Amino acid sequence: MLKKIFKKKRNKQLKLYVEDFINNHKDDYLSQHFIVDKKGNDTYLVVTYYKDNGMGTIHIFTTKQKSKELVYFNLEEDRLFISDIRIFESKNRGLGTKAISILEDIARDNNICILEGDLFSTDEKNRERQLYF
Repeated sequence: MLKKIFKKKRNKQLKLYVEDFINNHKDDYLSQHFIVDKKGNDTYLVVTYYKDNGMGTIHIFTTKQKSKELVYFNLEEDRLFISDIRIFESKNRGLGTKAISILEDIARDNNICILEGDLFSTDEKNRERQLYF
C-alpha cells in the first residue's frame, strides 16, 4: 500500500486550486496541512480564522471535492468550541482525526486547555462516530 501511495503523482491541479483559495483569503489564512488519506488521495486542510469574531473554519479539499466539507470552530477566552463538523463524503478516510489534531494544535498555540462541542442526535448513524471524536 505504501509503495502505491509514494509512487502516485501529486495532484498539481488540486494544489493550484488550494493556493488560489489561500491567496483569496490572505487576511484570514491561519495554516495549511497536506495529507494522503487512507484511500491514497491527496487532501488539503486549510484553516481560516476571523480574528474580529473569533470564528474559524477548516476547509477540506480533495480531488473530488473543492471545500464542501468543513469544520467550524470558535476560539473563546478559555476554550475552543467546535460548532459544526460537516464531513459527509469522506468518512473513514482519516480526515476527522486530522481535523481534531489541527484543532488541538490551535488550542495549544492559544494556551487553551478546553476543546468542546455539541453532539447532535439528528443522524443516529453518526452517533458512534461522534462519541469517538
